[in-house]
Amino acid sequence: MDTINIHLMSGKVADLLDLQPQDIHLAEICHRLSQQCRYAGGTPVFYSVAEHCLNLDKYFDSRDPRMPRADDTPEMHIAALLHDAAEAYLGDMIAPIKHTSMGLGYQQLESRVLMAITKALTDRAWYPYSKIQSAHDALMEAEAGMFCGDGRAVHYADLVSGDTMPNIAGELYRRLVRLGVRKHG
Repeated sequence: MDTINIHLMSGKVADLLDLQPQDIHLAEICHRLSQQCRYAGGTPVFYSVAEHCLNLDKYFDSRDPRMPRADDTPEMHIAALLHDAAEAYLGDMIAPIKHTSMGLGYQQLESRVLMAITKALTDRAWYPYSKIQSAHDALMEAEAGMFCGDGRAVHYADLVSGDTMPNIAGELYRRLVRLGVRKHG
């Protein structure tokens, strides 16, 4: 049987193909996401996966017309904050690769790890991650405008940005705990 081992901050080794609840800790996920730069580092300033998750969550509190108000529920906030949680263990893969046949294995592993995280930290087997896709698309457009300078997006002044990494990790952690996410599996 194949294994994909990763070293955890606790010093333990976990198999990503058989991730156990006791291997999953919210603080570690938040820390790791705050340390990973989006867009393979191709941004003029450091912009972490954690910042991206926090900004997606902010869309549910915004007045952006692309956000359906009916979906402003705790479940949608948790889905927004956790949608990239698997990247804490797998890293952030750029979309041009991720969404091709070359990225298929990554996508399958990402879904498997995200499901393990969701089960370990919440009372649900899965969140409706597909329901946040329109907000995610809008945020990606805003990020492209901010970081690529191509003018495709409105620049959102209230996006989380420029904070120190420990504060970003702490903000992500606190929001998830307030929403009822468990601290560990």
